[in-house]
Amino acid sequence: MNFVLLRGLIRHSRHWGDFISSFQQAFPRSTILTPDLPGLGQEKNARTPVTIEENVEFLKDSLSSTLDYGEWVVVGLSLGGMVAAKWCEIEPDVFSKAVLMNPSSNLSPFWHRLNPKALPIFIRCFLTQDVALREKRILALTSNCNSGNEELIKSWVNIAAIDDITRSTFLRQMAAARAFRIKQFKTPCLVLSSDNDGIVSPQCSRKIANFLGAELYSHPQAGHDLAIDAPQWTLDKISDFLAKP
Repeated sequence: MNFVLLRGLIRHSRHWGDFISSFQQAFPRSTILTPDLPGLGQEKNARTPVTIEENVEFLKDSLSSTLDYGEWVVVGLSLGGMVAAKWCEIEPDVFSKAVLMNPSSNLSPFWHRLNPKALPIFIRCFLTQDVALREKRILALTSNCNSGNEELIKSWVNIAAIDDITRSTFLRQMAAARAFRIKQFKTPCLVLSSDNDGIVSPQCSRKIANFLGAELYSHPQAGHDLAIDAPQWTLDKISDFLAKP
């Protein structure tokens, strides 16, 4: 069993950090792919789409030959979860299972999909020229358990020095997320959420899980980024899910 891991809004594959090594330890025989969405990381020169469907088409073009072999599971965080859900809808036979972490969709009102308190912070992040301040603000938004982690902030500043995020990418990804409409798909699905998510209401995950008939588990303390705040809990839930027939 192999994995495709998709990051969320204005984050790319390097932002998975230590979670990838922990994931590999949990699944030592698996191939783990961490592709970047267009406009981010290794794909920074690609134009950022304004629809989730276009993100899926971009990934299909780059990964189709690899995904033709073996069994694959898609794991998506936030915006990455939207892309994962749309991919399962468009290509129902590519993935054997799907894991969506703190996703949102048209099933919920916009003030649940993006906490009104978070929007001005996001805007301030991209008005400042101070990259360290921006990354500190982003971490405070996405994490409840590591918001003061100076080493993590420093690593994100170093990432930005290599592959920084543009305002255009931020705005275009926001447009894609806002326009996302979830539809039924046959791929067995697990939804993981955070009760204290400061960006997306956990009600979004509940509605998606109910709509899809998916399993749902919620962490009581973690923030939006489960890979940072509750990595072992997340891996345990994924392992349990994959062990089921």
